[in-house]
Amino acid sequence: AYLMLQFANVLKVDKKRIMPFVIVADLMMAAAMNDDDIIDDSDERCGKPSLWKIKGINSTIMVTGYMYALIFSILKKYRPKANEKDFSAYQKSENLLLDYFRVMNVAQYKTTVSAQSLKSFTLNDLENLATQKASLLFKFCSAVPAYFADKSVKDLEEFGYQLGIVRQYVSDVHDFLEVPSEH
Repeated sequence: AYLMLQFANVLKVDKKRIMPFVIVADLMMAAAMNDDDIIDDSDERCGKPSLWKIKGINSTIMVTGYMYALIFSILKKYRPKANEKDFSAYQKSENLLLDYFRVMNVAQYKTTVSAQSLKSFTLNDLENLATQKASLLFKFCSAVPAYFADKSVKDLEEFGYQLGIVRQYVSDVHDFLEVPSEH
């Protein structure tokens, strides 16, 4: 969400116009991290106990499901009518977030399957997972202000996509090599 707010400043987009997306970006990331911690059997997140280690797997799954429901409720509540000014930008932003949600869940499944057969896991497999996971969330955070400003859309979509791939590589290397992350 910080990235989204920074691009909103640069593009001179009123933060009130994108606030639903700022909120859902943080919720989506937190929910995805909850899922990721369970899948990776991570005891900690940012130097603190993972939610599932505190509340258990079942409660964490329920909380994460609630977070996803809250995301969709926020999107629905603030969606402008088809004839209103921000409808097109809102629709593009919402569609990109939905793409991320779909791809993230497929990639989480693939991560789980891949982790069970690391002997056959290749760098190409890692690249595909990196491309599928965080790349779309970072693209979302970069592109939303561009959609609302109707400026630099392709450049910011590509910037966010590439930044997400880099971020996912770093995260996955830590996971696969069991290197403590620096936060």
